[in-house]
Amino acid sequence: MTRKAAQWDNITRHPKNNDHLGESIKNISLSIPHGFSFGFIGDKNSGSITLVHLLLDFIKPVAGRVKIFGAPPGPAVKNKIGYCPEFFNSFPGATSGRLLKLFAELKTSGGQYNFQYPEELEIDPLLEVKFKNLNPDQKKRLGLAAAAINNPDLLVLVEPTTCLNPDTQENLFRVLNRRQKNENKTTLVVSSQINLVRRLCEKNIRFENGRIKKKEGT
Repeated sequence: MTRKAAQWDNITRHPKNNDHLGESIKNISLSIPHGFSFGFIGDKNSGSITLVHLLLDFIKPVAGRVKIFGAPPGPAVKNKIGYCPEFFNSFPGATSGRLLKLFAELKTSGGQYNFQYPEELEIDPLLEVKFKNLNPDQKKRLGLAAAAINNPDLLVLVEPTTCLNPDTQENLFRVLNRRQKNENKTTLVVSSQINLVRRLCEKNIRFENGRIKKKEGT
């Protein structure tokens, strides 16, 4: 039986007033099998981001339940998941090195940690630079590095190529390809770019107006 990395069962979610963390979804049930690269295709109004925010425990469903490797979202599974939003922001006065250490300590509760893909993401030259002095490409690279700390079982990337220059994009593609081929890990890519998702992911689902429109490769 295939292990499920993430699961949404009969999920319904209606945003409250001034709630900008996702669009409405109704009675969605789906799961992501472990060990695959999986894509969610849809614009910001499609409901795909809402599913991610539910997975990350940023918001709660009105009905239904969410699981990560069989457990509900929250502190118990924080070390199993890495997340990079479309636009990565952090403390402007802190150096990149300090920020990575902070994210690592939060993720592992002070335990052991290691950084992934420092060469591909070219992180070393940024370690002594304050976040406010980084350009958009560098900030996104730092966000990707933070998400990849300890090589999480489930890596969630929202619009992963936003802000990246062409060379960095190619480096990221190589990283994700290696992660898929050589490691028993799961990657979830969320993007409005159909061709990007098809290039990076073995399986994908297209969303529209809070509903599943089409499944490919599943």
